[in-house]
Formats: sequence, C-alpha cells, structure tokens
Amino acid sequence: MKVNVYQLPVSPHPRIPNGLKLYPHQIEILDKWEHTNTFLLVTKTGSGKTRAATIPIILNKENAVFIYPTNALIFDQEKSIINILKNLNLSFRTITPENITGKSSGEDYEIIRIDAFILEQLCMKLNLKYKGDALHFLLSPGRPKIILMNPDILYLLVSLKYK
Repeated sequence: MKVNVYQLPVSPHPRIPNGLKLYPHQIEILDKWEHTNTFLLVTKTGSGKTRAATIPIILNKENAVFIYPTNALIFDQEKSIINILKNLNLSFRTITPENITGKSSGEDYEIIRIDAFILEQLCMKLNLKYKGDALHFLLSPGRPKIILMNPDILYLLVSLKYK
C-alpha cells in the first residue's frame, strides 16, 4: 500500500497582503478573532499554530504573551514570528540586553524574549537591583509587544516573586 503525502489546502485572505496564503484553520481563527474570546487549536507540529495566533494579533496591533515550555522552543518561535512580521511587511525591533538603551525608529512591533539570563543581563545593563525592575522596564507601554517566555518566568510573575 502506498500512502500519499497529505497536504492542507491554502488560500489567500483579503486582510493579508502580498498573496500570503493561509491554511483553513488559520483563516477561521483570523475571521473569528474579533468575535470570539477563546480558541483551542489542536493540530500537528508544523501546521501553523503560531501563525494562526500571531497574524490576528499583529493585524489588530495587540500585545501578546506567548508561553513555551523550553527556552530553545522560544528561540525557534521567535524566528517564526519575525518571519510572519516580514511576510506582512511590518517593521519590528527585537529587544535584547545589547540594544535595550537604543532608540526606537517607529517600528510596528517590539519582540521581547524573556528568561532568567536575559533579566540578569538587563539588570546589569540598566543598573537595576531587581529582575522585577527589568521586567517593568520591558513591559512598559509603548509600541505593541510580543513577549515570549517560559512557564517559570510566568509563575514568578503571577506569584509576585519578582521585586
């Protein structure tokens, strides 16, 4: 028996520039984004879950926090989100300890990866005593932000463990 490779169909969407095509589940989430409070999307690895969530967030200029189980996955998903922004012809600035004091050039989005090491580096760079102060600095109002973090950082934030 021979099994042919299964491939999801793709289609254009009127809100997406440059003819970027989406899978059916991505289109459905985009179409229902403003009228639905909660989504649960279960699909196979590599089927576009990040794109399904990210595109409506970006098009509506919303802030978002993405939680991933490992820092390696965060790094990988950051690259995916950057590619989405590029495909949508949007400008962005990836905030790092190295460029934290640089001036914004009016980018559409800021991408911020947060882990314990980055917070320590920010404290040193900004002369801050506590990681909580670094978090406050990162999360201050301004451009729309996409935050990527692991569950440990989320737990420390929610339980108010950072000063």
